Amino acid sequence: KMIGINTAIETSLQAEYKEIEKLLPWLDTIYVDIKHMNPVEHEMWTGITNREILQNIRIIDQSEFPLAIVIRLPLVPGFNDGEDNLIELASFLNNLSRIRGLEILPYHRLGSDTYSYLERDYRCSAILPPDQNTLEETQSFLKGMLPNITIKVGSGYL
Repeated sequence: KMIGINTAIETSLQAEYKEIEKLLPWLDTIYVDIKHMNPVEHEMWTGITNREILQNIRIIDQSEFPLAIVIRLPLVPGFNDGEDNLIELASFLNNLSRIRGLEILPYHRLGSDTYSYLERDYRCSAILPPDQNTLEETQSFLKGMLPNITIKVGSGYL
């Protein structure tokens, strides 16, 4: 960063803010997933609530550090693709000032082989990845509520 190279981190933000804050002076952009807005649903699927994650996003957004925030929504059919969750996500993002963009990432099954190798049950084996039409409909739906935020399907520099 000191020699002009853009710096970024991809993180869950599931940590105490005092630990995250140590990294912020060195960053230009922070990428963070929001898997679900409802803390109960989030915990049911991930094992932890989202309270700390969402609070850390809010704190970073109001911090003195001049960095951009890119939110990633890993779109999982039947888990976080419902209108209620998407509306709540849009409301949350509309209250932030440093959001550079929102990336809609289609759910994939790449982790299933790892679960098999670890002899663990892959709870998401029945979930199919969203098709392109669903991804585009979700993008359009969110654009209607987030007119000032760049929304794209897939990842990459915004």
